[in-house]
Amino acid sequence: MIPKVKKLAFDHIHKAAKIQFHKEVLDILEKNGLDRILPEDLIGEYRQNVAHLPELDRQYVADPLTKRLERLDDARDAAFRVIRFSLSAMSDSLDNETVRYYETAVEPMLAAFWDFTPEADYATETEVLRAFCGKVRELDFSMLAKAYVTRQQIDDLADLNDRFEAVYVERTEKRSKYESPAALVRALEDEWRILSAFVTARANDPVTDESRPTVEAFRTALNALNEHIDYYRQNYIVRGKK
Repeated sequence: MIPKVKKLAFDHIHKAAKIQFHKEVLDILEKNGLDRILPEDLIGEYRQNVAHLPELDRQYVADPLTKRLERLDDARDAAFRVIRFSLSAMSDSLDNETVRYYETAVEPMLAAFWDFTPEADYATETEVLRAFCGKVRELDFSMLAKAYVTRQQIDDLADLNDRFEAVYVERTEKRSKYESPAALVRALEDEWRILSAFVTARANDPVTDESRPTVEAFRTALNALNEHIDYYRQNYIVRGKK
């Protein structure tokens, strides 16, 4: 059986573990002297990207626009929950007219949003909240006032949502102009596949007196890489729920 470097399902490994995996691959290659044997255009870019990724990731997470997004998102989530709770509380009113209005107008409207959680992805949440504000504005605010829900509250939520969307678009446009950690991770995975195929090929070169030291170095590295991959398979693969 021809020895070859095993495959690893990168899609099922968290980003932090991916970064560590590639760092340790470099350590294995260097420990076995392959960094001096591998073509520079192959190992050089891989090494450079492994070194660059943690800093790029920190810059990405620390983007001030992300902090603004998080604050606006928290604010709109809180505003939405307060309004939704206040509207639903109309069903417990001691005023029969309020209860009837809730059952005929408010409850049917809320039904479309009751299962919505603000933890949805940003784009979806923005559209849902915009629709929510539109639907509430169609209600009778003289009745909603009995639940302490005002037009100003809806306007404030809509404003938070619009401000969030503006910052989100700004961040998206900004990120499109420079490399993202996700793009660099994908590049590293492509480079790893080429690198592992090269190691497999050289480990299976014919053995001669001249080639023996190089072939043995590649075979030793191949075995170490496979042990490394087995470790990540056992400890870092994210399993789906049954």
